Order: sequence, then structure tokens, then C-alpha cells
Amino acid sequence: MNVDCNLKVPNHLGLFSSRPVGVVKIEGKKYVAKKHRFTREGKEPYEYVFYQKSLEKSKEDGMDKILSMPVHIVHCPDYKIYIYNVISKNFSSKKFYKFSFEDFIDYTIQLCLQIYYLNHHLGFFNNDIVMNGKLRNVMIDYHKSGEIKFDKYHYKIKKHMIKVIDFGQSKTYPNFRTLSFYSKTGFQFKSEVFIVYYLCFAHYKKSFADKNYMYQNILNIMKERKKDETLLNFDKTIINKILSIQKTLKN
Repeated sequence: MNVDCNLKVPNHLGLFSSRPVGVVKIEGKKYVAKKHRFTREGKEPYEYVFYQKSLEKSKEDGMDKILSMPVHIVHCPDYKIYIYNVISKNFSSKKFYKFSFEDFIDYTIQLCLQIYYLNHHLGFFNNDIVMNGKLRNVMIDYHKSGEIKFDKYHYKIKKHMIKVIDFGQSKTYPNFRTLSFYSKTGFQFKSEVFIVYYLCFAHYKKSFADKNYMYQNILNIMKERKKDETLLNFDKTIINKILSIQKTLKN
């Protein structure tokens, strides 16, 4: 990709002037560019550390096209520019009202599998997927197919692809908003898979009263956990639970 540090990044998508995010045109094609300066101490941003350690593995696993990974990184003296493919729309909790229950389950499975892969295969927590009780940094790529394939999981995406974006708070341990979510719960595990599962059902429950019984599964997962259980096995339980719900619907 023919792009250098002279690329001007507009800020019509970003929240901070110091980290502009905007659509740019490179070689006749539209991309999203994000300019990220180093910290005051001269340290590389958490996001770049995440990409540095995870990008190649995600490519090897075929997951770079599922997670919102950069297609190119421009290395400049005191900042980085990340170049991403354009994704269709922001995925807000309001859209839950428009989904069929089958689509809702599909999107929840996609999200849970992505977060599971992020946590247990790449070894990072996003730490910025929830704020004020709502999902954030999630987008939907309309009419985009693909597959999520790792371990024993092989999930085909046939309709629309859900993508986790923004790894600016990524660390190898739960922190920031992930930690805040659990601050008053007393839960044993700080599971991001559980956060996604919980919030998806919590929002969907408000609009489909006849599906409220599914919501109880969320609470049961926490109640049934064993004292000697690991976060990995706990998250597997959640994944298997949501997959079993989808299997029931198909039968």
C-alpha cells in the first residue's frame, strides 16, 4: 500500500483531536485511517502493542478479517497511522429491536466467539466493550460472509458480520471498563465473554417478552459456576450455552 506519514487523517469519526479517525482514499479505494500518537513518556500506544503481538497470529488463524485488524500500519517518528477496511454501520443497542430472534442469536454467537478468541488465543482483553450498561466498539458489516474457525469451533457467517473494533485499551489483563463492570458484583471471573452475553440478552429481553425465559440462562451460568473452575472453562460454558440455544431454534 503506497501511503506514508504525510497522509492527512480527518477527524469526523474520532472522539479526540489527538487521535483523529476518518475516511481516506488510498489508491482509489476508501479506507478508515486512525492516527495515534505515542504517550508523553514516549511509549508506544497499547493499541500498537496489541497489533504488534497479535496481527500475525490472527492472520495465520484467519481471524484478522473477523476482528477489525489494520490492513496496513504506517510507522512515523512519534505516532502510528492504522489503515482499516471500511465497515458498514455502528452496532448500537437500539438495533436489537429490529432483529429477529434467530439473527440476534447469530450476532451474539459471533461476538462471544470473537471475544473468546481475543482473550484466550491472543491473550488480550479489549477493556472497552461496555459503557453505562451498553455495548460499545462493535460494528456490523452488512452482506458480509465468512467463518470463525479455531479449536473445535467452526461457525459460518452467512448474512451479516459483527466486528469488535478499537483495541486502544487492550491489555493482557482485565482493566478499565471491563474491571468497572464487575466492580460491585463480587463475581469470581472478570469475563468479557460474559459481558457480551449478558448485555446482548439484557437489551433483547426488553423488546421480546416471549423470549424472557432465555434471559434466565445468563443468571444460571453465574450461579452454577464451580469454585475450582477456570476463566477458560467458564467462558467455554457460555459459548456452549449460546450455541445450544441456536441448535434448539433450528430443531
